Amino acid sequence: EALLEGEHPYGVQPEGNLLQEDAEGRSRKNLLDTSLGTMRRLDDAGVLAVLGQLAAKHLACLSACSRGLYVFSHHSNLWRDLVLSVYSGDFNYECGWKQTYIKRHHPSFQGHSPLRIKGCYSDALYD
Repeated sequence: EALLEGEHPYGVQPEGNLLQEDAEGRSRKNLLDTSLGTMRRLDDAGVLAVLGQLAAKHLACLSACSRGLYVFSHHSNLWRDLVLSVYSGDFNYECGWKQTYIKRHHPSFQGHSPLRIKGCYSDALYD
């Protein structure tokens, strides 16, 4: 399924969209408020800062813990930083930083199809 221009590959929407009501006129709820456990005490930038200290295998494991952590652990900047720190200039950019990292580590990697998670609102993740 092709993404519309401006759509986030994992379904994240800007936080301002929380102010809109859903189709039934109810207030929207942010999935990130209930799917991060005690990490929700941090703002989104803080969560990204903590995750930025992890190795790739730990990010991959964390992505299986909850829908919110799945979205956070796939943030492009986390993978960009890993590529640059682990491989310096010895890599060929693929269609995304995570795919670049994995393809460099496992050349036979065929690609990743993102799961679109509904109900995630974050300006830090949307950019």
